[in-house]
Amino acid sequence: MRKGLLFLLMLLSAIGMQADRLFTTLYPRRVLESSIVQPQQFAPVPKSSSHFWRETVIVGMRHSYINNGRGYLGKPWASIPQSIFQEYSVNGNRSNYEKRSFELRKQLACMVMAEVMQDSGLFIDDIIKGLHYFKNEVWWGVPAHYPKPLPDADLQEVDLFNAETANLLVWTCYMLEDRLKTKDPRICQDIKNEIRRRILIPARTTDYFWKRHSWNHNTWTCANWLSCILFCEEDRQQQIDDICQVLKSLDIFVDGYPEDGGCDEGPNYWDRATGSLFECMQLLSLASDGKVTLPVTDKIKAMSSYIYKMYIGNGYYVNFADCNSRMTPNINILYPLGSAINDQTMMRHAAFIAEKNEYYAHPWTLFNPSGVFPSVSRELCFLRLLPAFLKETAEEAHPITARLTESQIFTARSGDNGTNNLFVAAKGGHNDESHNHNDIGNFIVYCHSEPIIIDIGVGIYTAQTFGNGRYNLLYCRSAYHNVPLINGYEQQAGKQYKAKNVRYSDDNQETTFCLDLSDAYPLEACVRKWDRSIVVNKEHGITITEDYWLSQYIRSTAITLICCGEVSNNGDNKIIINNGISQCLLTFDDRQLSAHIEKIAYHDPAIQNTWGDKDLHLIRLNILSRKMRGKISYTITKT
Repeated sequence: MRKGLLFLLMLLSAIGMQADRLFTTLYPRRVLESSIVQPQQFAPVPKSSSHFWRETVIVGMRHSYINNGRGYLGKPWASIPQSIFQEYSVNGNRSNYEKRSFELRKQLACMVMAEVMQDSGLFIDDIIKGLHYFKNEVWWGVPAHYPKPLPDADLQEVDLFNAETANLLVWTCYMLEDRLKTKDPRICQDIKNEIRRRILIPARTTDYFWKRHSWNHNTWTCANWLSCILFCEEDRQQQIDDICQVLKSLDIFVDGYPEDGGCDEGPNYWDRATGSLFECMQLLSLASDGKVTLPVTDKIKAMSSYIYKMYIGNGYYVNFADCNSRMTPNINILYPLGSAINDQTMMRHAAFIAEKNEYYAHPWTLFNPSGVFPSVSRELCFLRLLPAFLKETAEEAHPITARLTESQIFTARSGDNGTNNLFVAAKGGHNDESHNHNDIGNFIVYCHSEPIIIDIGVGIYTAQTFGNGRYNLLYCRSAYHNVPLINGYEQQAGKQYKAKNVRYSDDNQETTFCLDLSDAYPLEACVRKWDRSIVVNKEHGITITEDYWLSQYIRSTAITLICCGEVSNNGDNKIIINNGISQCLLTFDDRQLSAHIEKIAYHDPAIQNTWGDKDLHLIRLNILSRKMRGKISYTITKT
């Protein structure tokens, strides 16, 4: 099978079909029928009764999982009032319900991991109570993804979080089945029946939007759906039919990606986009004794390496789109994926994250992701690889440059290839990308891996976040990104608002990224051309040049820069930006530009959590000339 797969990959590459319909081409129905385990025989990892967990997982890690689970013993399984579910339809608030919903799922996940590590039966009674709670919960998802103000037992939509809940429940029943049956003989069968009713039947019979798009919704839902198929489906033909549907959706996901592997949703979503793509193939590999596995094509490798190409340092990532700048990728997907495609940078970066977060003594720090609930399935599959991971060299990723031509994202560093440098990232693209902000031409600058000129990030999700008022939100508007405000006009949303004439060059001394921003603005802005060039000199810093041509002067045009930390005017043409750890000097020609500085007032807890106690400031460099053609430059250097 391996030789045949290799030959087919070479053939597909030779005829230019490396990405198109990759999975259904490699794994048609006849291959699945001869490879996939029979129903009720899926055994991806040893069950909790196996000595494997006590022998493989080191003592300190086991104690961490167990002690964390102990904190939930005896905690009630409190139902969430319908009034909280209804808040989303009344006032747009989705956080109150999600916080309580995710906490209940975390409660179960933590006790399951504790029981697997200890196999004492201590947590079983509480886990059974939790399973009964979820059996009776009307819908397992969140109100923002439901078509009615209140959940209806007869309307079981399949989406991210109800499928993720199903995945948690089905893995709980698999891992602890013997002990659960001793105390409650019916509970596992009842859960499987609910999964058939809530997930398997609607997923196979409904043409959901997520099956047809290249977003995280596709692979994230498919990974959880696939677990349910492999554990719960009892009919062989239906099992294979459903897996064929999953592979068709994965084809659509991969075919929709650019060849450079760029994730327009941002690094925050990579884990549930490309990461969940790998999770699907990992499950199929476990279900086929390695006969159906992730094909290692150039495109798959590019999609995978995107995550560390966007790494800045010190836990910061390039945060275009709905993405926070500070994040910790889940090593329980980062390392297995790196291992599957033999990407040493990814594997070593995962080991670096583990070391930095004291994973071997306190795995809870990484098992519990922020914002959602832990994934028992991912953690258990990862722990199978723990002996190899313990031997992995820990090394922080620091790519010198990244050039994503189709995605129109580039990064470069000035200085050495570590943290002692200036880092810049910039983007082109269009203003209808997934999780889009109106930010064509936006760039960010970090010094010694600390923020100087930033993308604010993303706030707490509400109904407005994905509604008609999205571009009234501060962090989605171009007025709060590092782009021009031309004749007083901001960029507009829509695919027609795009970068053009994008160019890139690199030599031993300088990296240059150029693009024309004029099509990103409405006709009322009266802009014929706005060429922005960002030049990163490997020794001296960053120079940004704006070469513009207006058809009419309406009002003053300005360059907006969002800064992190204290900002002070150090003379007529020099501004110091100090983030408390490092500082940079912004220099400009005061015959061309005048500077206005103001503090940005915001009250969003998510943004506050990202930037901590650092103030955010807006610098507006106002163009003094009223001429319709001009060329101005400004520089950013370390001090």
